[in-house]
Amino acid sequence: MEIGSLLGKVVDLVSDAGKILIDNYPNLLRIETKADGTFVTQVDRESSRSISAGLRLISPGFAILDEETKEDGSRFDSGFCWVVDPLDDTKGYINGGKNFGVMVGLLHEFVPVMGICYKPSSNELSYAVKEKGAYININGVTSRLRVSGSSSLDRVLVSDSRKSPDLDRMLNLLNPVEIIHMGGSLKTIEVAKGNSEVFLCPPSSTMHLWDLCAPQVILEEAGGRMTDVYGKEFDYSQRETANRNGIIAANNDNIYKTVLNLLRN
Repeated sequence: MEIGSLLGKVVDLVSDAGKILIDNYPNLLRIETKADGTFVTQVDRESSRSISAGLRLISPGFAILDEETKEDGSRFDSGFCWVVDPLDDTKGYINGGKNFGVMVGLLHEFVPVMGICYKPSSNELSYAVKEKGAYININGVTSRLRVSGSSSLDRVLVSDSRKSPDLDRMLNLLNPVEIIHMGGSLKTIEVAKGNSEVFLCPPSSTMHLWDLCAPQVILEEAGGRMTDVYGKEFDYSQRETANRNGIIAANNDNIYKTVLNLLRN
C-alpha cells in the first residue's frame, strides 16, 4: 500500500478533531480521573470517537491503538496500526493552556511511518511520511520543517508539570543555556521546528506509545533523533503501552550523542 495516499484523509480527520477541542474549550461538562491518575473529559472521548470512526472508514483492516479506548490486541495481528492521542495535554486543556493538541501516528510492522500533529490554538498542523520529509502548515501556509542547526546545547525543553529530582539531576548534567518549560507532547514538534535543541523527559515521568509515535516520525523526517534516555529505540510491539525509560528528542545526531554521554555520567 502507498501509505502517503492516506495522509490527506487523516489530516482532515485530525482537523475535525481539533475543531471539537476548540468548540468545547474551555466549557468542560465532565472531568474524570482515570486509574493511572490522569484526567479525561467528554472532549477526549468525543475526539476519540470522531477520529476512530474516520480511520475505520478510510483504512479497513488497520488496527487502532487509542488512548481513550480499551485495547483489543488487534495491533499484534495487523501489519498496520494507527496510534491515536485524541487530546494531548488534557490537564493543560482543563486549566486553560494553549499547548493541547491532536496526534495520530501510523505503525507498519511496529515501525512509525506517518505522523500528524495538530495544535488547534495556533492552527499549526505538522505532518510527515517516512522518507518523504516533514512539513508544517500554519494558517494555510505550508513550509518544510527543519531542526535547529545549532551544535551546542542552547535550549532544552522540559515538561512544565512533571518536575522531579530525577529531571533536576539530568538538567544539571546537561547545563543548557536555557531551560524552556512547556506542557504536552508537542515539545518534540518544537524541536522539529528548530525552536529547541533537545526535549528531555526523565524515566520518572511515564509517557505512552501514543505520545511518541506521531512526533517521532515528524522529528526524524525534520532531521532529528529520538530514543529513550538509555539510547534504546522505542518498542512499539511491547504489550504495555507505557514508556518508563524517558525521552531524548534532539535536533541532530551530534547533540543527541552529547546528551546521551552526559546522562551516562
